[in-house]
Formats: sequence, structure tokens, C-alpha cells
Amino acid sequence: MRIHYQLKKLSGDTMKVTFVKTIFRDFKKNFTRLIAIVAIMALGVGFLIGLLSATPNLQDSMERYYDDTNTYDILLKSTIGFSEQDISRLKEDVLGIEDIEAFSAMDYKTHHNSKDITARVITSALPSRINQIELIAGRYPTQAKECIVHNMGIYLDKTPLDEEILIEGVAYKIVGVCNSPVYYYRMQENTQIGNGNLDVILYLDSAYTESSITDIAITLSGAKKLNSFTSSYFKFIETIEKNLKNVEEAYIFSRLEDLYKEAVIKELEKLNIPITSEIVEAMLAARREEIVEAVNQELPIEKQWYILNRKSNLSYISFEANSAKVNNVAVVFPFFFFFIAALIALTSVSRLVQEDRSSIGTLKSLGYSNGRILNKYFIYALFACLVGSVGGLFLGVYAIPMVIYFCYNSLFVMPVGHFSWYAWTVLLASLTMSFTIFMVMLAVCLKALKEKPNALLVPKAPKAGKRILLERIDFLWKRLKFKYKSSIRNIFRFKRNLIMMIVGVGGCTGLMLVGLGLRDSLNGSSKRQFEEILKYDFSVGVQEEIPLDFLQDSSYMYLYKETGEVKGSKEYEVNLLYTDDSILNYMELNVKSLPKDSVIISSQLAEQFHLRKGDNIVIEVEGREKSFLVSSIFTNYIDNYIIASNPDEKINTMLIKLGTLDKENYEVIVEKIYEAEVLTNVTDLAQSKKLYSSLSNGIELVVLLIIFCSGLLAIIVIYNLTNININERIKEIATLKVLGYQRAEVLGYI
Repeated sequence: MRIHYQLKKLSGDTMKVTFVKTIFRDFKKNFTRLIAIVAIMALGVGFLIGLLSATPNLQDSMERYYDDTNTYDILLKSTIGFSEQDISRLKEDVLGIEDIEAFSAMDYKTHHNSKDITARVITSALPSRINQIELIAGRYPTQAKECIVHNMGIYLDKTPLDEEILIEGVAYKIVGVCNSPVYYYRMQENTQIGNGNLDVILYLDSAYTESSITDIAITLSGAKKLNSFTSSYFKFIETIEKNLKNVEEAYIFSRLEDLYKEAVIKELEKLNIPITSEIVEAMLAARREEIVEAVNQELPIEKQWYILNRKSNLSYISFEANSAKVNNVAVVFPFFFFFIAALIALTSVSRLVQEDRSSIGTLKSLGYSNGRILNKYFIYALFACLVGSVGGLFLGVYAIPMVIYFCYNSLFVMPVGHFSWYAWTVLLASLTMSFTIFMVMLAVCLKALKEKPNALLVPKAPKAGKRILLERIDFLWKRLKFKYKSSIRNIFRFKRNLIMMIVGVGGCTGLMLVGLGLRDSLNGSSKRQFEEILKYDFSVGVQEEIPLDFLQDSSYMYLYKETGEVKGSKEYEVNLLYTDDSILNYMELNVKSLPKDSVIISSQLAEQFHLRKGDNIVIEVEGREKSFLVSSIFTNYIDNYIIASNPDEKINTMLIKLGTLDKENYEVIVEKIYEAEVLTNVTDLAQSKKLYSSLSNGIELVVLLIIFCSGLLAIIVIYNLTNININERIKEIATLKVLGYQRAEVLGYI
């Protein structure tokens, strides 16, 4: 009994060793097919992880840059400036402020290398605590009349150090070049002077240059814990913004009083009268109306604060929009890509098991259990999934995001990239792909294991040939050569191979075409928006009707504009235009006349809130609710509009449409529009078109990546299916060669 047990144990051990050898032998035998499954697994997993991780990686890298450079959370601007007392009082009056720093930002017409340019001159402490710049060449200013130039605009890779730039008659020597967390978009910023384009940004050290305070940068306690590309961040700073709004009136009043006193002091200095607080107060009280009137003539009409956050920064909104586009594409493309990869893996695994029918029959005859036989194929699948997942992780976590990151560097001055592992994307991609392969393996193996060993040991009978529809067309069929007849029959004989090839190659081609179509539609929508829908060239703010004498053959109209938000959805800002039928010459609204008791809304607004003709829409404007009846919807791609009749005939906006002669003198017209003191808040649609066109560049970079990956998948698909096709018909091909077919003829037959 004991000897029998030992023999049985020895026999079992031998079977285990033999079984393991068989597994490794099959690995070698099916190496090319294994590589194909690994490649499909890696490509499917990598593409899914890569695109889903791209936006978080981009935004996380920029968020770290914001934190490292202590970028502002709130930016205060005042039309009448700030005093030093305002800076010290704000931190006490408004809770939640972590740090506060004042600076001056003014735009000038400047001169450099015999060329007139526009420059933004920022005067602050260098290095500063907030919005810290990064020197990439040269040094900080160490004396007066020295400056640092920003690494953008006309000076990008062109301006050597030690050149001079003329600002209001004063020559400043360029001693350094820097990057900034506020200006990292490679497009030119807008300005209200010159031709509306900012050519360069300069930094002066406030230690050597006197300047008034125009801006206050604020950072908030606890804000760094939140990602500034999420809604929770903006909800967090919203409370502080409201608190700043509450103290605005008191600070404006205090600032005006200081300006009145400064005017009195200047007058006393001219008269050589000793200056004391009491005298400044005989004189301000006695001549208050005269002094107030004189000071107000030099100040803007609107005396107010502008409480801004990062959403008002061109670099931020451009980066946020571009990075979000990758995420929008990632929602659709990877899953379609993944589906094709899974489908091809299914075919490969099915073929592998079918070819191993005799091996399965032998193992069953030798007494191996179904579970043990299944283990052989699960080990094969596990190896393919593990190696493919590791390759896919590298591809998805590092390679694809790095390519996208490199592409985005053509649009933005990108900081150091940080590529993180996002567990949910890794698990989603790896587990889903692995689960698919394992389930396919299980289904095919179980089907084979149901058969008896003697049936498995006998080769499966080949599919019988069938007459096809083309054979019934005698005059055509008779004229075909034998090799074409045989090839056409085989196409329909192996329908699964035909379907898989069509689905695989068609799917990859579809991915390419959808990517290209997405790019074309984005480019087309931007062109249509600014050439067909918006027919005007400039939108400017006005207080009253103004004749523009410098225009020759242009036309213009007036309307009243408000900005509101859809009730309950604060992220959806809406432009309300109160006007008359004149607007039809300046905007394509798809109506013959403007309705009196209802409004026309833009298509994006209608789609977002599922609005149709006859529905009501409620808008919040400065805390007031306004309800409108929708009568019509017009096609629009950028921004949200509500067009209503203007019963009060109030105006605050002028739309200008340039004529042929004025378009020929475009640069001159632009400068005159920006220089006109009666015109404010100038929006040049040519610049807007340029901006939105550049935003589509981000999606083009992603499209190129999709095309490349789709092409790579197509190569794997064709290789894998062709390999299966040949292996299934190896005897048939040998027969053809025996019959005298040449290599080229056999290749054509395949």
C-alpha cells in the first residue's frame, strides 16, 4: 500500500513537472501571439490611462507652480489707486487674508530698437512675496533705471541683456529675463493703448522707482490646500470676495479724502505755507467744493474697485480651457479605442485555444482535471495581462502625458511637469482589460473542455465551402480566374476573420477620422463665430452717443449690455443685450425682426438648460431676478447671449462694423479707438478670434497623438489577424505552392 502511494506521488510529481514544462513550451511556441496580446493590452491600458491622466497631470503641475510661486488668490484693482494705509488696514478688516502685497501695473507706449511698442510696467518689490517671478537669465535690478523683461511676446528668445528700452523718455537697461505665474500664455495680452496688443512686460524694483499703488495681490489662508482648477476653490474664495465688496465703499471714501488732502498739501507747498494737519483740514473745509471738483476732473468717472480672481487672468483661463479639452476628448476616445483592443484580444485568445484542441484532449486523456487544464491558459493570460499592464502603466503614466506636456509647451511657458499615478484610472484600465481577456479565455476553454478527449484529439473538420451570391451571376463569375474565385469564397468562408478585420481596421480609421473631424469642427466654429454670427469688429463701452469722426465708411450702433448668471447655475454667465432691429446688421440671429415681449437666446444656453420656444429663463443680474420668455434660438458657439428689446433706450455699449476703407487703415483705426478717452472696455473681435483659434491648437496636439496611437493599433490589428489567417490556412497555402503558385501569387491569395 505504501509503495503504491509513493508511486502515485512520484507519478503526480512527474505530471506536475511535465505540465509546467508544457506551459513553458507553449509560451515559446506561441511567442509571437503572446507578444501581440501583450502589445494590445499595453496599448489599450496605456491609451486609457494616458488620456484620462493628462488633464489632472497638467493641472496638478500648474497648481504646484502656483503654490511654489505664491500666486495671488484675489487681485484688487482700483480706478483711483490705493494708499499705504489701505494695505495695512485690509488685513485687519477682512478675515482670512494670509498675505497682502501692493504693486503698480501701468501700460505705456514705449520705444525699443527704433520701434514703437506697448509695454506693461510692473513696479513691485523684487523679489516679491506674492506672484514670485523666476529669473532665467541675468540678475535683479540693483539701482535705478534697471529692469527685468518677461520671457514672452516680441522678446521671446530675441532680447539680449544690456539693451535699453525707453519709457516716457527715460531709458531703462534690461538686466534680467524672467518667467511669471501670472503671464505664461504665449499669446499677447490685451491692452487699452496702442493697437490693443501688449508687446512686452517689464518689472521695476520699487526700492529704486517711485510709483503709485494700482493693484493689491492677496493670498488667503487655507487656499493652497485646494486645487484652483476646481469649483471648491472658487467657492472658498467667494466669501472673502463678498467681504471685500462690503468694505469697498468705506475705502473708496477714505481714499478720496486722502486725494483731497494731497491736493491741498500741493497747493500749500506752492504757497510756501507751513504744512500741519490742522491747516490741511482751514483750508479743505473752506474750499472743499473747489478742491473736490478739481481732483475729480483728473479722476475716472467711475470710482470703484475691481475684485478679481484667477479666472480674470488670461493665462489661467487659456490653460484651464486647453487642459479641459484633453479631458473632454478622453471621455470618448479611450473607451472606443479600448473596445477595439479588447475585440482583437478576444480573437487572439480564441484562436490560441482552438489550436490547442489536441493538447487539451491529451491532457484530459492523461487524467488532468479541467481546473488544472484551465490553469495553463490562466497562467498564459495572467502573464500577458501583467506584462501588458506594466507596459501600459509606463505608457499611460509617463509617455503619453509627457508627449501632451511637451505639446502644450508650444502654447504655454510650462513649469516642471509632475506625473502622478491616479489609482482609479490605473485600476479601471488594467482590471477591465484583464477581466475581458480572462473571461474570453474562460468561455473558450470551457467550450473546449465540454468535448470528449477522442473528439479533441481529432482535428476539427474545416468549414465546408458554400456557393456565394456572386457565383449566381454567371457572366461575371465565369470571367474570374481560379485564384480570385478561391479567394472570394474564402472571404465568406471565414466570416469571423472578415468581420474582425473590418471592425479592427475600420475602428482605427474611425478614431483617426473622428479626431480630424473634431479638429476641423473646432476650427470651423471659431471662423463662423467671428465672421458670420458676429458681424461687427469692435465692442466698446460708452456713456452717451458719440460721433466717431475718424471713421470713413464704417457704421456703428448703440445698445445696453448687462452681465448676469442663470439662476441656480453661477458658472453660466450670460450677456444680456437690450437693443432694436439694428442688431440684425451686426449679429446673425436667424430672425427678420426683434420680438417685443420675448427674447432670443443662443444655442449653447438652450442646449445646456434644455430650453425651447415658449419656455422661460430666469437670470440673476446684480442680485435681481429677471424672467424672460424664449421666442427663438440662434446658432452660437462662444459665450451665452440673450437678445431683448430695449424699451428704456438706455445705452452703455457701441458696436462698430468697419467699412472697406477703414479696414485698409486697420492699424490706424485701432489706435484711435484705444486712444479715445470717451471709449472704454474695448473688445477687438480680431484679437478674440486669434485667441480662440489658438485655444483649438491644444486639441490639435491631442488629435495628433490619437492618430499616432490609432495607427499603431491598426498595425497590431492587421499583424495579429493576418497571422491568424495564415495559421488557419497553412495546409491550404502549402497545397497552392505544390500546385505551382509563385510567392507573389500566394501572397495575393492571402
